Amino acid sequence: MKDEKIVIIGGGVIGCSTAWMIKRLNPGCKVVILEKSNGIAQECSFQNGGILSYSTHSPWDGFSILNKVFNGINEPDSCYSMNPSLFITIDFWIWAWRFFWNSFSGYDKRDDNIFTLAKRTNEIHSFLKYEIAWKYKNFYEEYMGSDNGLVEVYSTIRGFRKAEIKGLKIKKRYNENFNAYSSREFCVEFEPSIIEWNQEITGCQKNISELHSAHNSYILSKNLLNLALSQGATIQCNADVESFQIKDKKIISLRLKNGREIKGDKFIICCGVGSRKIGKILGWTPPIWPVKGYTFNLVTSKKFKNSLYLEGEFPIYLANMGSFYRISGFCEFATIKDKDISQEKCYVIFNIIKKILNLQDGEITNFWACQRPVSVDDLPIIGQFPGIQNAYINAGHGSKGSILSLGSAEIMAHIVLGKVPLSDPKPFDPRRFWI
Repeated sequence: MKDEKIVIIGGGVIGCSTAWMIKRLNPGCKVVILEKSNGIAQECSFQNGGILSYSTHSPWDGFSILNKVFNGINEPDSCYSMNPSLFITIDFWIWAWRFFWNSFSGYDKRDDNIFTLAKRTNEIHSFLKYEIAWKYKNFYEEYMGSDNGLVEVYSTIRGFRKAEIKGLKIKKRYNENFNAYSSREFCVEFEPSIIEWNQEITGCQKNISELHSAHNSYILSKNLLNLALSQGATIQCNADVESFQIKDKKIISLRLKNGREIKGDKFIICCGVGSRKIGKILGWTPPIWPVKGYTFNLVTSKKFKNSLYLEGEFPIYLANMGSFYRISGFCEFATIKDKDISQEKCYVIFNIIKKILNLQDGEITNFWACQRPVSVDDLPIIGQFPGIQNAYINAGHGSKGSILSLGSAEIMAHIVLGKVPLSDPKPFDPRRFWI
């Protein structure tokens, strides 16, 4: 076990988290990260929405989202859309049917699964920051933003009531300090700028237990990688996997497109949407599909105390990074190869928040598109890869990659190293898909 060579496919926040956690739990094993791009965190992890709140996010409701997609087909600026090519893509419709079907059973349980895994990630961050800032301060780069947590602001009564019920449940079950207000006047106590907003507000809530929310996932990934490298891990970029050599249901080696062969004792798939391709080569295609979102950076003279979630027909996140704000929105079902960045859609988001937040000025830069790897039940897939004795998967985190990264990495590391996971791995086991 000590001298095992573990090969991690994928160098985003999930792959880097997994590498760090394995080296932390077993410094003697050899860890190699393979990243197909020319650097780490070049996909979603490069510029995600920037929200690290563990109490806000819930699993996506397939029925509701797909219904909004079809209702918005003739509306070019609809928040919910799909690439026209998907109408004739059989694999998408198989995935979409399962995504739709999962919205009718076990939603509350999955909501709890996401909360507990996100809460565990938050707990790990506390000693991660200590480990980076004190033991390895020479390469430490601050990855947290400059907010006082996240404020959820609602413009519909239904949205606020649903969020209020969830907040009360979390407050009672997990002893979180959730506060909710049902009027604009009281919401100003959370976020003073609300008094100037041009939007009807039906309520707002905030988990006072969360002291920070905004973060930079690219810098987080770099810190995690540097920690892993300092403990002996290695990384190879421009390493695109082409095939595997398998014998007796075990991977002997893999071959890269550049012809190089990589041998290992265990292999972990951590490459988001790319996990479909890798899985298909190994005999099982993980039920993951890319759902594209757009992000950009906003510089404005207006100051916000917190990071913000703006609910409504067009949900938007604003992450307070200090010198700028990271804005994110849109839910666009994409093809596997569709990574195009639409500046027009970014300006749609900008014009909406400019009106809502009553911005008098604003400059937007760094347009980005992220292919969120969404599983059919919007839970990550963590565990042994079906049919292969020494292969594992840690993928399918959807819009919650950073939020679930460290907790997922801990589960994965314990499974790979033959230890008993501290968090329950069963909800995330690949076998839940009736394999």
